[in-house]
Amino acid sequence: MHPSLSLGNLSQLPLGLRTKALAAANGSLDSLRALSAAVPQMSYEDRILLLPAFYAALDVPDIPNIEAMTTESFPTSSFHRVVLAVGVVSNIPGIHPLALNDLWMRLWVGVQLLDFATQLIPEAFLNAGIGPVNFFCMIERFLHEDGGGPINSTKGVWTLVGKSWSAMLQREDVFGDMVFNKLCQFLARAAITYANVEELIVGAGGTTELALIIVQHIKLTKFSIVTLADSIYLHSVIRFLSCTNASLCSGLLRCGIVPALTRAISILGISRQEVKGVTRTGLLHSALVILMEAITLWKESTPRQSVYHWQRQSMKAGLLGTLVNISCRFFDGKVVTAVEDFLTKVLPASMMDPIVLKQVLDQYSPFREAIYSTELQRAILRLPWKNFHELFVQRSGVLAKFEIAVSMRACDNGSCDVIKTKKLMSRCSNCQTNYYCSGPCQIQDWRAGGHRDQCRILRASKYAEPLSSRQLSFMRAVLHDDYLSRRFEILSRQINHMIDKPGTDFYTMFWYSNDKVKVNVLTIGEYPESDCNDWCIDWKYHARRKRQSEGRMDLHLMVIAHPGGGSEARMFPKRSFNDGMARGQRKITERTQRPTVYELNALILALSEKDECIH
Repeated sequence: MHPSLSLGNLSQLPLGLRTKALAAANGSLDSLRALSAAVPQMSYEDRILLLPAFYAALDVPDIPNIEAMTTESFPTSSFHRVVLAVGVVSNIPGIHPLALNDLWMRLWVGVQLLDFATQLIPEAFLNAGIGPVNFFCMIERFLHEDGGGPINSTKGVWTLVGKSWSAMLQREDVFGDMVFNKLCQFLARAAITYANVEELIVGAGGTTELALIIVQHIKLTKFSIVTLADSIYLHSVIRFLSCTNASLCSGLLRCGIVPALTRAISILGISRQEVKGVTRTGLLHSALVILMEAITLWKESTPRQSVYHWQRQSMKAGLLGTLVNISCRFFDGKVVTAVEDFLTKVLPASMMDPIVLKQVLDQYSPFREAIYSTELQRAILRLPWKNFHELFVQRSGVLAKFEIAVSMRACDNGSCDVIKTKKLMSRCSNCQTNYYCSGPCQIQDWRAGGHRDQCRILRASKYAEPLSSRQLSFMRAVLHDDYLSRRFEILSRQINHMIDKPGTDFYTMFWYSNDKVKVNVLTIGEYPESDCNDWCIDWKYHARRKRQSEGRMDLHLMVIAHPGGGSEARMFPKRSFNDGMARGQRKITERTQRPTVYELNALILALSEKDECIH
């Protein structure tokens, strides 16, 4: 026990005060009341000397285990002593940290008793305005300045913090409230562990409820950063998010963390005022990193949502303009790196989605002005912005053609050569994926086993397509545009593969990473990367379909790299109106002598001009 808590210290008090203090330490409720009422007018020295009396008052032997407490076992006789002692001890300033450690366990039992009493007689305490917020005020000082202290490992503390956090955000005037400021300081210093987060969830009332609290807290940034020049409100919740576990991810996404955080970053980026507690660049970097994680990594917690869903939300909340503004104003290394990750990973990946493309088109005029502005031309990230702008212009051109084009599809019966408008085709009623020109074609494909197995897999929820039919059609349009623009190169690679590996069948891979697309021709079933087994490509199925087509089908695999790592693939076969391309390639490869480069180029050019196809 720390010396400041020894009863011997009471002998240094004036006689009248000493007599009351000794009586209070020995259990006198009247003396304890008198001391509690007198403490606010006492000197700091007398308050510290009185600590042993209140420490003794907190030692109530008849308090049962809180978890096992009932209405019948509630220690009514000791309750008033505990209330008085807790109220005084939690308001005496300057207590030695080691003394706080000794006081903690006794005071925590008293706070738990108070909390139980509010549940036992809610009307009485509600009328008196006593609740979780008051209890938080009693315990927050026991967290050391460096974030240490026994409060971190005490069971039930974070449940109380969750209740308090929820209650504070329900107040009308939360800003200027010193208690809310203390809560933010507490969150900014305390240890955030898995067990603590689980308790917070209990205190908030559930995972969704805690997620709503966090999102509501972030939305307060529009008041805190601009008007109060105080970043602790945002810093506290950003730090919490950077330390928390994955159990909250899906709830945070559903409750709107992405648009809320995007707007907070925007406000932080445009504000001219100084921020307190942390550097603006440090706070910006942390917020940008968490936003990128929410958009790219947390998607695993919501597998049924499109990978582009959260990118759309962020774009709608002003992500593009925010990144432009930050690029022009901030030159700190960490902030530049975080923005560059968006420019080279998140934004290029989102250009595969027609909805995000339209969102950028809607704000293209100011975006184009910014791209060519003096500020951005001098910025460190001018080249990534230039690359993204070029990609956007190319994809928006594809989108414009896609919007007015008559959609064409080939019959998915591999033996059929019919290609006609999509509206004239019928879809498989089960999986809604394959298209057929007639009922007999669908029956033939089913009986041959081509679609029968695939249909069953596609109907399973585990493998359900998260992308809409329109999104997939746009991806086909992007692939087709890139194929046409690089057709000569692709045909050259295919012919070289046929010459180098005679007798082996091949597929063409289009790997979309960042703002580039890489093309490679590989043997069917061959993967270029070690993690590609996650693509779940049924090579036997696709190889059989290619053989059935008798030269009218070429396998094109579209691979999209995810900004947060990993990739996903879709097989979009190229369907030709005839087998002229395949026959032409075979003739070139079957020559007794390998053609010269000049001859090969001329042959390929003639072939490509006759290539009529769709994807």
